Amino acid sequence: MNNKNAETKFNIVVFVSFIIVIFLIFGLRLFQIGVVNKVNDVALSPMDYKETQLRSSNLPKQRGSILDAKDRPIAVDATSYSIYANVNPDSQDSVQDIDQTARVLSEVLSLSVDEVIQILKTPGASQVEFGTEGQGLSLEQKRLIEQAELSGIYFTEHPDRHYTNDYFASHLIGYTAPEQGEESEQENAENRGQMGIEYAYDDLLNDYQINEGENGLASGRNIRLTIEGNLQSVLEDLIQQSYLRYAPKNISAYLVEVESGRLLTAAQRPSFNLNTLDGIETEWRNLLVENVYEPGSTIKILTTAIAYEMGIVKPTDRFLSGEIDLYGTTVRDYNLTGWGQITYDQGLIHSSNVGVARLVEMMGVEAWQEALARFGFGQTTDSGLPNENAGTITFDNPVSTIMSGFGQGLLTSPIQLLQAYSSIGNEGRMMKLQYIDQIQGREKTAPIVLQDEISPEVANHILEVMVQTVQDPNGTAQDFNHEKVRVAAKTGTAQIADPNGNGYLTGENDYYFSVISFFPAEDPKYMLYISMQQPSTPGNKTGSQIISELFHPFVDYVLIND
Repeated sequence: MNNKNAETKFNIVVFVSFIIVIFLIFGLRLFQIGVVNKVNDVALSPMDYKETQLRSSNLPKQRGSILDAKDRPIAVDATSYSIYANVNPDSQDSVQDIDQTARVLSEVLSLSVDEVIQILKTPGASQVEFGTEGQGLSLEQKRLIEQAELSGIYFTEHPDRHYTNDYFASHLIGYTAPEQGEESEQENAENRGQMGIEYAYDDLLNDYQINEGENGLASGRNIRLTIEGNLQSVLEDLIQQSYLRYAPKNISAYLVEVESGRLLTAAQRPSFNLNTLDGIETEWRNLLVENVYEPGSTIKILTTAIAYEMGIVKPTDRFLSGEIDLYGTTVRDYNLTGWGQITYDQGLIHSSNVGVARLVEMMGVEAWQEALARFGFGQTTDSGLPNENAGTITFDNPVSTIMSGFGQGLLTSPIQLLQAYSSIGNEGRMMKLQYIDQIQGREKTAPIVLQDEISPEVANHILEVMVQTVQDPNGTAQDFNHEKVRVAAKTGTAQIADPNGNGYLTGENDYYFSVISFFPAEDPKYMLYISMQQPSTPGNKTGSQIISELFHPFVDYVLIND
């Protein structure tokens, strides 16, 4: 009996010891997995992108797509095919029936039966291609040929970039081209961005990762833009009509969501066909960021707002319009005689150069230059787009500094103006202009307030004066009075510097016409900036009248789709 008890106790001890050992082993493995992140010297942490790219190097690759704000494709990868034939008589896999092969290929390729036969019978060749007619074939064309089960016929695959609209914010979107390298490597060369977003975000669009699927696919990151596809398409049509009718050197238009700084449309002419690149030799620059010019009178809304905010004058204070002497230089209003004693608000409604010059003189040239810098002039906006031009706010003398208060002597880009002017329509908050809504795998882009040096009271007051500039019988922006929505606007007519010497061009139409507008004025949702340089065939119309012909139908469409 004692022996049995001893044996039982021994068995229990062995069993308990076994259980303890199992738990120790299991616990150690959990420690390795959960804490050390390594088992048998193999790291268990998630693969980074380099490891993923290495694993996917033999999989089909697809550059990330560019989408509009509603996820509709703008730029997508599509595969094309080239055809070639093995005509080596010593090969079992060569073309066997030349006549049948020629008949089938002639039905798909833009070649006659005789032309195909001539290619297939090229003397001394072991492999032949079919020229440009055998390149860029679609998947459907490839399948039609494959259905005939021809011997000796083979295909090579090429990645192509396809744009769903030929003209669609072309300079902003950009284009791609096969990566340059050894000639033997060109067949499988990746597409690389050459301009615009395609160039600026090339690494992300080609950041290949494995997608789940039956065959596996290495895809780059998709990028969703803030561009509203329907609005952009309508604007492209309208701006093309204006370009053809008035033949300006260039014309551009940008619609921005005021509160967020989201760029909703970006159109310019000259432009180019995204798929064929036709027209790209006419204008390479993205006017939004690469073109700088003297902005003219639109900047007066900012000058006046800064002066009011500094307490230099009150809106009801009066000055004598007409002309003013600045360090021996006479500055005149555009009508040469002025409007007598008027308030500074009236000066903005009449677009008085004299009134704004007085404001800059009173605030001091140094304070004005510092204000220009705070509002982003003379520096890039850090847009991320290639070749952004910083412009300049460096002046030769106090006179040119003061004259910059009404838009002469400083060089600015549209993106700088849009950001600075956003403070007027957004209760003093200057918003960073953004064109990326979200990059796949990252957080959605949030609005960024760059500064808020103008108070809501001053910003709203300037906005109301801009409404009067539209509605007042003597206002300079009457052409933008819209019957369906209350508009706040300020026009600009800037001289163009003579590229061959000092001074300005003197031709009748040698001006840069522009308008900055906000609507609905009582609570601005949209900011629309349109500019046109040197229209060649204006007829008897002013620059404002020409621009208004684009402005009104586009605002109508925006309101309908709001």
